[in-house]
Amino acid sequence: MKISKGIVVIVLFYAAFADRPTRWCVSSNAEEMKCNQLKAELQKAVESNKTLATVLPADFQCIDADDVFSCMELIESDQADLINLDSGLGYFAGRQHNMMPIMAEKYDTVTTTDKPSLYSVAVMAAGTKINLNTLTQNSSYQLLCPDGKTAAVTDYATCNWGQVTSNVILTSAVRDPYIVKGYKNFLFAAQQLFGRGGRLSSSFQIFNYESSYPVDVFKRVFTRKNLMFSDTTQSLIDITETETYYSWVADDFNDMLTEMNNCPSEVIRWCLISMAEKLKCEDMIMAFKAKELQPEMDCLYGGNTTACLEMIWRGDADLISLDAGDVYIAGRRYGLIPIASEDYGDMSMKFKAVAAIKKTDQQTTLFNLKGRRSCHPGIGRGDGWVIPLNIFIETKQFSPKDCTIFRNIGELFSRSCIPGSLDTEYNPGGRPINLCEGCKTNGYGKCQRKNNEMYYGTSGAFRCLVQNGGDIAFVRHLTVRDNTDGHNRATWARNRRSDDYELLCKDGRRLNVDRFNECHLGEVPADAIVTSAAKTSKQIDIIWNVLNYGQQYFSSDIDGDFHMFDSGFWYSNLIFNDAAVRLMKISPDRQNYKDWLGKTFLVQVENLHRYTCVNPDSAGFLRPSFVASLLVVLVSMLLKHL
Repeated sequence: MKISKGIVVIVLFYAAFADRPTRWCVSSNAEEMKCNQLKAELQKAVESNKTLATVLPADFQCIDADDVFSCMELIESDQADLINLDSGLGYFAGRQHNMMPIMAEKYDTVTTTDKPSLYSVAVMAAGTKINLNTLTQNSSYQLLCPDGKTAAVTDYATCNWGQVTSNVILTSAVRDPYIVKGYKNFLFAAQQLFGRGGRLSSSFQIFNYESSYPVDVFKRVFTRKNLMFSDTTQSLIDITETETYYSWVADDFNDMLTEMNNCPSEVIRWCLISMAEKLKCEDMIMAFKAKELQPEMDCLYGGNTTACLEMIWRGDADLISLDAGDVYIAGRRYGLIPIASEDYGDMSMKFKAVAAIKKTDQQTTLFNLKGRRSCHPGIGRGDGWVIPLNIFIETKQFSPKDCTIFRNIGELFSRSCIPGSLDTEYNPGGRPINLCEGCKTNGYGKCQRKNNEMYYGTSGAFRCLVQNGGDIAFVRHLTVRDNTDGHNRATWARNRRSDDYELLCKDGRRLNVDRFNECHLGEVPADAIVTSAAKTSKQIDIIWNVLNYGQQYFSSDIDGDFHMFDSGFWYSNLIFNDAAVRLMKISPDRQNYKDWLGKTFLVQVENLHRYTCVNPDSAGFLRPSFVASLLVVLVSMLLKHL
């Protein structure tokens, strides 16, 4: 028996369309109520005429979202199917969420294009003193023309700012063609039933709004217009399968949108202190490019924090993310300013420094650290240096004198891992060596103040404690939780339980790691992104907008291929802290290191500088560039005397 190909296609189409719901995304209460009314009318239409079941969806749903941008995300992730958008939002949906137009609204307006469109006009009140009751009359308004003249509202054909393609119904570009065909058949059938002059338009009209809807059990009154469709729509027309959003809208409209998205800043240069950070930065560049975020970013390898600060100071780089201790140096020595801060979930833009210890070690307290082994995130940092050392001095673990603080630490602990503590930039004497004996990495990378050292950073300091590199770890209040109970996939963190660790309190108690609010050593300003003070407010806004848009797409640690606040399997806290949940803009009145850090932290930092013999204002003489310049001058002077 022969079976017609046409029958097979129809069967396949109907099966594909019937197997899944048709979900319209709405973004307001009024729109949701109209959508639910449409759902009820569709059900009644099918009950009265069973043949309509072949074109109307068996399961029509109304999906509520916060806004149209949330709708785009839902459609892209196959949690919704359809939405009606204007040309501007359609441009965004097409470029950012891979959506395509399938139907367009058609209006009465006669334009110069062969596609349904409308004129963009600027409307102004026709006078300065008008009774509000007369504002509903056309004579109460005038059109403002591009040449500065005005015209009657009926003269839009000669007084307008350009033609805009009509609103379009969009769906995901990856939907099966049979399903898309089903959407179109449904929309055509719906307008024949409920459109202008439709068979059932006396009971419900899809191209009109109502003040209330029978399905609303609360009998609310709505005043919003243009729900689901524009109220001026006369009919819907098919957009062919070959049309994309870009081919559907006019070229000049595309050009205008492209021009609007152009950014006056050419590139944002991020300075990185390790190759691992640079690799993540390059991934971030590709992720941002995929979303067409502008201006583009560039990743510059500085090698260490000081070199990056100098690059930004010279104008060779733009950004770096810093711990509070480094923000102090960046602001005081180089005049850099903090513009954005990490947030760790409470929007305080701060974190608590804590002392973590194994529960099995019942002897150690904050008052008997002599001879113990310690783990620190790094020299000069707020979490592992500034706060703990002030505690040691406060509890009289030692009494430092001029230039003795490194010797004091070396005598207090039998050995430590304090990455960077033997660098001449921080410790001109480069002693004692036991400040680095507890570090894990071998060879050149040992005890470096960057991710080359396995025990660098807060997660590194906790790893030092976990792997018996030390007896106590000075970390942040979320560090233990972030690296135990399955939250960290790294091999060293597997099978680690948070209840195997405790916090040491300043009053001598030991508490559960979740009780950091009552058991911490001090509060520290969150890590901040700094830039040159020479940046204008507009340039700072551009930088913030890129970062802010970026985190809208990539702040999640679950969805997508790139995660801003996740460092992968082998590393932790690359560029941003893994514990961060978002970036927050620092208000202009706090965009200087003193106001950002606060008086309490400033006092603690400056208290330590008295004992390190490194002047935060004049350490520039140690910079390689300064030394090189000095050598050039000396050689030139010698040559002149030869």
